[in-house]
Amino acid sequence: MAYTYDEDGVMINYDKTPLVATNICPICNQGGKHSIENISSSESSNQCCITYKCCSCRKFFITVHDYPLGIGNSMPDLKTYPYKQIKIDIPEYLKNDYPEFYDLYIEAMTAESYNLLNAAGMVYRKSLESLVKNYWMKKLPEETETIKTELLSKTINRFEEPLIKSLAKASSWLGNDASHIVKRHPDYSVVELKKFIRTLFLLLAYYSVGEDAQHFVDNS
Repeated sequence: MAYTYDEDGVMINYDKTPLVATNICPICNQGGKHSIENISSSESSNQCCITYKCCSCRKFFITVHDYPLGIGNSMPDLKTYPYKQIKIDIPEYLKNDYPEFYDLYIEAMTAESYNLLNAAGMVYRKSLESLVKNYWMKKLPEETETIKTELLSKTINRFEEPLIKSLAKASSWLGNDASHIVKRHPDYSVVELKKFIRTLFLLLAYYSVGEDAQHFVDNS
């Protein structure tokens, strides 16, 4: 299979289908015009594999392009290997205060990086429950057993701050969608679920640190 390529992309001679070279290295997450080291293809399996050398970390990675049979002039599906490395965006003190939430959130991010979106959505939902319930069990230790067993919606309603309550509710609704065949909110995906949970845990961390500061000022 013949091909030509330049700095902007790749063109291979398969139904005149254009291949656009990726500009993000999945190993170091850096963008740039990576060196194309090799292109190989298989007409029998309708695949093309491109080997790159990252212009930043100098490591090799590949993209595999799967062609839709019988469809010319269309962008093929793209898979990148190794899978994209995740960036952990959880503050260290939150990791220490909520270790179960941290582990679940990282597990969900890892599943998402492997494009296992259904699995990621369900684990994001579980991480939300861990975060919300552990937050209130820390705040109200005398009600620990009640908080553990009550419905998540009831625990969420304990929040008085409207923005926090809305973020928790929205995350819960999308998390439920991720766990059921019929989605109530089909226009939203795991992307919004992750965004809502991330904003929620940052807000909870913000308030927790603020309460610590208030306690320090009041007792000094």
